[in-house]
Amino acid sequence: MSTKRQQSFACEIEDALGNPRDVDAPISFVRSVALDQESLFPHEEFQAVVAAGLQKGYVPTSRGGKTDDFADVMMAVRAVARRDLTAAIGHGKTFLGAVCSWDSASDETAARVAEHTLAGESISWGLTERGHGSDLLSTSVMARKTSDGGWALNGEKWMINNATRGRALTILARTGDEPGPRSLSLFYMDKEEAQGTWEYLPKIQTHGIRGADISGITLRDTKIPQGRLIGAPGDGLEIVLRCLQVTRPLCTALSLGAADSGLSAALEFAAGRNTMGHILLDLPAAQDQLADVAVDLAIAELMSVMGARHLQLNPSEASVISPSVKYLVPHIVDDIMVRITRFIGARAVLADGQLGHVQKTVRDNRVVSIFDGNSVVNLHSIVQQLPRAVRYKAPLPEATPESLISAENNTPLNYQRLMLMTTGGATMFSSLTDSANRASDALDGTGRDMAVILVKRAEALAEEAKAMRPVRNPEPEGFRLAHEFTVLLAASAVLEKVATCESENLWSDPGIASMALRRLIKMLNPQRASLPRKHQNKTKRERESAYRLLDQWRQLSPGYCISAFTPHINA
Repeated sequence: MSTKRQQSFACEIEDALGNPRDVDAPISFVRSVALDQESLFPHEEFQAVVAAGLQKGYVPTSRGGKTDDFADVMMAVRAVARRDLTAAIGHGKTFLGAVCSWDSASDETAARVAEHTLAGESISWGLTERGHGSDLLSTSVMARKTSDGGWALNGEKWMINNATRGRALTILARTGDEPGPRSLSLFYMDKEEAQGTWEYLPKIQTHGIRGADISGITLRDTKIPQGRLIGAPGDGLEIVLRCLQVTRPLCTALSLGAADSGLSAALEFAAGRNTMGHILLDLPAAQDQLADVAVDLAIAELMSVMGARHLQLNPSEASVISPSVKYLVPHIVDDIMVRITRFIGARAVLADGQLGHVQKTVRDNRVVSIFDGNSVVNLHSIVQQLPRAVRYKAPLPEATPESLISAENNTPLNYQRLMLMTTGGATMFSSLTDSANRASDALDGTGRDMAVILVKRAEALAEEAKAMRPVRNPEPEGFRLAHEFTVLLAASAVLEKVATCESENLWSDPGIASMALRRLIKMLNPQRASLPRKHQNKTKRERESAYRLLDQWRQLSPGYCISAFTPHINA
């Protein structure tokens, strides 16, 4: 593994939180499970994350934050998530509540939001309402101008994370009576300066993240000052849609953390399980199953980083890349968690014992795919842009395929360069063939054969997508093509990483590369792309690579992970 980034922000957070197996650690599995059983908010764990300084990654360096490397921030969130998703989600929601201010707030309001964020205060994102779900155009909370130039808010926001315990909310409200997006505006409501009345809705009982403050707020002539309007009147929905392109990749860090925790638990179980005189982990069948999990996790990580780098280097494509990342990563991790549950068996559903945290992680993880647009919402966004996204596009000098999956980049996010729809072409999709050609020498024969299959499927998909006509309600075939588009983006990222990665990186191993390409082909529609019989099963080289990868995982403390981007030292 590369060791050039051992002082990353993510590693600082990780080292501050320690080993969750230690009952005295700032976040321990034992205490997290106990709080979850009682549906209690993890206050001490939340404060431990604040003390570690994760919130410093939520603020741009221009506003006093710690880093502009968005992938590093994501990996820091991942570090918390693999310990306790409830704490990670409770803390991470402040990023969502603050992000619109980095886009469009006045300097005075943005400075106030930065101050609140850096102090560890919770900021909610008040978008959803009862009965409207993801339909933001149906927002009914009203904001009316007051005689002193401020605003009075009336209505109910429902199913809002940290609505009750948080310091502030960023609220989407209606400022015009006419239907349409230009009647919606955004406001920053600091409870300590707001006047009037508001009431909190009861905490909602949830299947996962039981301790989270998922509640709501009813506003009754709640008055906020004039300067708390974010952007211009009528700009609210556009700002939200731009910022969703940022928050969606961040949410995938939660998925990665869940998968880290699950794989670590499965390895711990297999290493300690004796089956008919054999250690379970020594059996080839067990190694095969866990190797597939580890490789799928590496693919998901690569996809998440690609989403972050597009925001920094190629924001004009984020409208199609961000929903692709938000769809595919939770999709992969949901499947990982199902396989881990089956692998561990009964102990995966027990709340006590050494693996009691597994059942909590599995339940908690299931909510991630719903955040910031569920799978159908994200696929629908991709379908609408697919005919343009598959057009060939030459890489920009500042956004080459290699840079779009790079381990390190400190380019600040420029929210004003985010576009609601791509103007044409997706660099990583367009570069798949070239990346496959350049990766050829680093691949073995099996890997090269599978790269050819993926390239051919990408070529065919491009022709199919170009023939599509934009419609409000796409046919099921459009959703299938959108799914395959996301898989082929991941394939392009894998091939580019293989072609350009440094020695001793996870992706420099031809066995890992060919396993990843096989896994991606299996994610495609089997009627459109399938493996020849000779490549159905792992080769000897792949099995050796898989065992080495699993052995690396086994040597880590439970709070740590194998990563191609932020190498972690075993504490």
